[in-house]
Amino acid sequence: MAPFEIDLNLDAGESAAALEDGSEVALYDLVSSLNVACGGHAGDATTMAQVVELLESTVTARMFEGGGIVPAAFFLIRSPARA
Repeated sequence: MAPFEIDLNLDAGESAAALEDGSEVALYDLVSSLNVACGGHAGDATTMAQVVELLESTVTARMFEGGGIVPAAFFLIRSPARA
């Protein structure tokens, strides 16, 4: 049987309180990708910036077009060196 990979994904930046108390950040090293809320249903400019700043050197960002003016989410994928 061939080995396979599983992408463990986290919806991030949806709660300022979870960022402030560290409970969300504690999960970052456990996942291989993150969806950062961009204000459509949760999150805001501040939480987006905090998440991206925390992970800036370890991820590649991709934007998901949600059909509106603001993207629905950024997908942050860990670089192979950090995965």
